Amino acid sequence: MQTILTSIFTEIRKSKKLYETKLNDKKDNPFFYEEIAKIVSKIEVEIPCVYFDIREYDKVLRNNNKEDDKELIALFKILSPQHLLKIVTPNDSNSLNEKFYKELLHIIGLEEAKENGKNIIRRKKGKPLRGFAY
Repeated sequence: MQTILTSIFTEIRKSKKLYETKLNDKKDNPFFYEEIAKIVSKIEVEIPCVYFDIREYDKVLRNNNKEDDKELIALFKILSPQHLLKIVTPNDSNSLNEKFYKELLHIIGLEEAKENGKNIIRRKKGKPLRGFAY
């Protein structure tokens, strides 16, 4: 990716110099367009990108039919901050919500404790509750 950007920026610098020449020497637009076309035609770099036509989603966006909203999922993912800003969001399907986990242990009369440096699950100490573990 670095070499792609380097070659593109090199061509952009050439284009900027050409534009400054156009302004300073009072060159006309056809001259500028012809020279830019020469620069652009030399670029052999392919830039990876995502393309979509928002007009294709117009009908789905404007109707009240909830069933076809599934077609918008990909669009929402592409336009999400996580995708646009490349924010990493861990999505481990094996992880539990910590509050839910603690509440579940409480409901069944258990608690998590450390013994000898290990986390263990044991019956709650104190007055027994009418949980499932009894």
